[in-house]
Amino acid sequence: IRVVYSNNNVPMLICLGLMDPPGQNNVVDFYGIKFFNCETILTTLLTNEMFSNNAAILEPSRVQPLPLAPSKGQQNNLQPPNITSFATSANGSLIAVGFSNGSVLLLRSEDPMSPTCKNKPPLSLFPPLPYSIVNHGAGDNNNGKNGQAPFISCLVFGENRTSTSGGGNKAPNKVSRLFVTTNGGSVEGGSTPVVVGDGGASGSGVVCCFDMTNVMQLTSSGIDGGHQIPQVTLDDDNGCASNCCAHNPNDHQILVARTDALFSFTSEDRAGAAGFDGDKQAICCLSGHLSESPGFVIVASHNMKSSRTEVNVYDLANKFVAFNHRLDPKQVVVGVLAGSSIAYILVHSPSTGLSLVRIKERETSAKLDVLLKMNYYQHAIILAKQARYSPNEINNMVLLYADHKYKKCDWDGAISQYCNTIGYTEPSYVIRK
Repeated sequence: IRVVYSNNNVPMLICLGLMDPPGQNNVVDFYGIKFFNCETILTTLLTNEMFSNNAAILEPSRVQPLPLAPSKGQQNNLQPPNITSFATSANGSLIAVGFSNGSVLLLRSEDPMSPTCKNKPPLSLFPPLPYSIVNHGAGDNNNGKNGQAPFISCLVFGENRTSTSGGGNKAPNKVSRLFVTTNGGSVEGGSTPVVVGDGGASGSGVVCCFDMTNVMQLTSSGIDGGHQIPQVTLDDDNGCASNCCAHNPNDHQILVARTDALFSFTSEDRAGAAGFDGDKQAICCLSGHLSESPGFVIVASHNMKSSRTEVNVYDLANKFVAFNHRLDPKQVVVGVLAGSSIAYILVHSPSTGLSLVRIKERETSAKLDVLLKMNYYQHAIILAKQARYSPNEINNMVLLYADHKYKKCDWDGAISQYCNTIGYTEPSYVIRK
């Protein structure tokens, strides 16, 4: 399920799943996509008894059958591949579906909410196989478990700003991208291959980027059309597990979570990394209140020492863990959904089933109070500058930092911070020290 906004700014709910139970082996339209108008859903819920046992039946605005993606070298494969990932563009005109056979089906439409919408021919994309599989073969060195090529673990649409050529004050161009990650885990039965505690082992997939800028103008379909889309391989030997890739809307990079660390990628190359131990279960980016800040990333991982799942909110600007929450024993995170300042974490437990955990970002003033009480003066000063606090307010924090250094007998550090308050603090205050 995905929620997007169409071209006329109408919220739209897109659902992907089985349209009819499988019958014969030659069934082509096995899966289907349904489009719902969120305003209609809200009206239906408000006009009916929301908590009654008789649930209202919601009719979709449009239903689109999903043809199966072709598989390289297996054109006569009777067993349909499993759907392992699903993503939509910002307005719903592009829908990417990842399969267990390592292929991606790209659906295109001009106005997805219109009942008379005419779909363009679908395109088939095939990310490159991992470098280690090409050189050593599937199944060697823990690559491609069970001798299978990696499945599509994550699909993420994002925008990348590029500078315009020539002079002037023209705004940068927005280039649409599709980031694809694969993983070498096996697919169990007909379910999505989400392996809890398998955060994407080294050498088990790839990370690549497809340029979606001119994809609506392509006339070819199938594999021939997919070959026309430019792609860049960002990592040819390491992918990630399902739900372990997210797009950061603030800096337009993607974050990939693996067992040893959290890696960031641009549309052209690797960008950086932050150490995070533990098998990752899900990640999601939180843009935060401050538009100029890189924001936060929510990381759900399994702690080997406590044998419990931990949810950490990592501050990308200040490079530290801003929040930590440890779930109850045997609880695992199966998904994370985040907006600008609120995140919803879907948690599963064998005994209690599914539950929802909400995390809400505090206001800047509340964050500063916590940081100052914990003597994190440097982080508080950086946050105050990002929030455009007045020079007097920032000076008061620097003065507190200098007094803290003085009490710790760090004379050099105290003098350095007192010098930063020149012009705002009375000299006699420092002289008495």
